[in-house]
Amino acid sequence: KTDQEGEGRQIAIPRLDRARPFCPVRALARWRKISGVDAGPLFRGLLRNGRPRPGRLSDKVVCDAVKRAATRAGLDVPDFGAHSLRAGYVTTARQRGVDWGSIMEQTGHRRLETVKRYSRYAPGVHEATRIADVFGGLRLTRPRPKPKR
Repeated sequence: KTDQEGEGRQIAIPRLDRARPFCPVRALARWRKISGVDAGPLFRGLLRNGRPRPGRLSDKVVCDAVKRAATRAGLDVPDFGAHSLRAGYVTTARQRGVDWGSIMEQTGHRRLETVKRYSRYAPGVHEATRIADVFGGLRLTRPRPKPKR
């Protein structure tokens, strides 16, 4: 979505050695080996013969896959969609103390206001790195002095 011109970009994918079955690096390597995809869109639908389609997955297909996963997990399906993947990343990154600039490098966002909409995390007073994190963008003003009579 953040690569509208189709130029491609590199992003970090964490290796999860402790959670080997859930490691995204290993899953990606398996997908590339099985699918034979080595150029063009990485995530694609499959043809009836099991080979990958030439084009990328549509947003509707991604949304449906997320909703199916939410259903299997026993979650409230209307709350989930394709943007849940991005919101989940941004929220988890913020919970782990990742700064906004690093998050934006990963998501491809150019504007801080945009990426902040994806965060479902509000740090507590003792966790906050900046006052704005505590108050979520509220404008703080000094109390006005009482007029002298």
